[in-house]
Amino acid sequence: MGTLGVRNDMNLTFEHVPTGKSVTFPAYLENLADMYTSTWMAEDVYGRMDQITTFVNTRRSISVSWNVPADSFDDAKLNLQKINNLLTFLYPVYSNKAGAKGATAINQGPLMRISFGNLIRNATGGGLLGWVNGFTMDPRVENGMFHSQGPNGMEYYPKTVLLNCEFNILHEHELGFKKEGNRYVFRNKKLEQNNFPYYTSNLLPSEDTENNFFNRTVTGGRIGELQNPLDAYKEDPGSVAAAEAAATEVLGED
Repeated sequence: MGTLGVRNDMNLTFEHVPTGKSVTFPAYLENLADMYTSTWMAEDVYGRMDQITTFVNTRRSISVSWNVPADSFDDAKLNLQKINNLLTFLYPVYSNKAGAKGATAINQGPLMRISFGNLIRNATGGGLLGWVNGFTMDPRVENGMFHSQGPNGMEYYPKTVLLNCEFNILHEHELGFKKEGNRYVFRNKKLEQNNFPYYTSNLLPSEDTENNFFNRTVTGGRIGELQNPLDAYKEDPGSVAAAEAAATEVLGED
């Protein structure tokens, strides 16, 4: 069983956009695949060996599967309630049409937002917007089940459930490049700061970065023996390995 996240602060969250309801699971991820697909229209021309192609669009979808484990009967019941809530997110919001009795119309489709740390998030903040083709609920029967006698017969609560879905993303910001002067820049400048499609913190050296680096590399109270390992980093920004090598040379390997 793969478990990428095993702490309470590593969560996978789904939000039902029309109602604002949300469900959060500890991120015991089994699989995470982010797929980008470019669509081209290709036309064959008589006498030409290569097709004439025209770009159409680039689409993105995320496939994710995760385990929902329980270590007690109460946890198993709570997990099943959360799964029930999640599955209802596949349904839209209805409204009465002109107040006619029994006549309904779809008011809002079941769009969702999904988020997981910096790997599944909107580049400008919040969860990714899109729709889910469906969920698969797969109880791991080999792990056993809790059971009890309920008012309508025997009730079963799996100790572990594997859930999976494919999430199709709707982009909420401009993508692609434009020309400014003699260079090309992303059309949305907010996406130029290492935050699309996966958010990354600023890696340039700073006081905080230096402090974090020293806290990580200096051990045994030997900081006085260390020539600043970030010198190598500053000479070659982007080479964390060079800085670590400098620290290893001074401190010696563990």
